[in-house]
Amino acid sequence: MQSFPETPIVPVSIYELNLSGKLYGLLGGLAAEMSQLPTERTVDRWIATEILHQVCRCKDALIDALHCALRLSQLGDLDGRSQEWIAEILRYTEEDQSQLDHVEGTLLHQCHPPLP
Repeated sequence: MQSFPETPIVPVSIYELNLSGKLYGLLGGLAAEMSQLPTERTVDRWIATEILHQVCRCKDALIDALHCALRLSQLGDLDGRSQEWIAEILRYTEEDQSQLDHVEGTLLHQCHPPLP
């Protein structure tokens, strides 16, 4: 019979579990907000104020997720799952910011003007 080395079970604090779960939820919320941004195909159905409101919602979601990841990272000696959520928000931050810049810098100028 093959023997496997025992992996010690390291208890995870309730605070870390709560922050890790919160970050997981915030990542989902961020993805949902980002998916609502206009694209080249849909921008003609948007007005400028709608785009700006959606960009603000995305930025708020991004800031909330980064803030939570920062608080989680300050705990130190994190569980593997917590480390994965932090790595995920860091990985997506650059992509999301690039998409937001594109929407604000390019697509905003292609939409309908604000209603009077």
